[in-house]
Amino acid sequence: MRRISIAALVLSACSFPGAAPEGEQGTDAAATDAAPSGDAADLIDAPWSVQTLSFRHNVNGYVGSIDTHINELARDQPHGAETNVISDLSYQDSEEQWGLIAFHQIFGPGPMQIPENAIIRLATLEILVYDEGQELGFHRALRTWNEDAVWNEFGQQETDAPESGVDYLADATDSVPQDFVDSSPFGLLVTADLTAWLAEPGTNFGWVVRPNGGNSVQFYSREHDRAAERPRLTVEFEAP
Repeated sequence: MRRISIAALVLSACSFPGAAPEGEQGTDAAATDAAPSGDAADLIDAPWSVQTLSFRHNVNGYVGSIDTHINELARDQPHGAETNVISDLSYQDSEEQWGLIAFHQIFGPGPMQIPENAIIRLATLEILVYDEGQELGFHRALRTWNEDAVWNEFGQQETDAPESGVDYLADATDSVPQDFVDSSPFGLLVTADLTAWLAEPGTNFGWVVRPNGGNSVQFYSREHDRAAERPRLTVEFEAP
């Protein structure tokens, strides 16, 4: 899988009121006079522009992301406050752990939200993997959860792992390849998911991070001290 260079995207200058305590500032979004064709063009006569928004926890006032992992042996123990997300089919040789990550409050009329009549052009999810292992699949989640999620809430029985078709889509949206580790973030292509969620915002449950082997993969969570190493969702779209 190829890495997506987020530097190639045009970052938006929009920010929440109150400025960013940890400081990520965008530049003006590139604009075009070309209006979209088809039904979308009938929504508004004003010129449309290409815009880009980035969402990272506690940066530019955004606080809508959540992430955690669930543990087969510690079935009632939440891990949402930890600074890492773990995904592994045999963590410490005896237990499965699955990751969860989502970005809420990204659609709406606000200055740092994607408008409902937008057209998604590109969406990438960046994570910083610091412990390499097996391939890691990011599957669209099919059920609601929060940072207090535990193993017993998933699957058909308490002994079951999250179930394909019930807890997540069978096909991965994108994957981190086996043995990948780097000091810079890895970019996953999630354009199809953002397009689906824009059409039905109530189905935005984020992703189930499915392990595909017994060698654990770990990446930094939204609770990590260094803002630049937390997960980031970047969306390029057309809107009035």
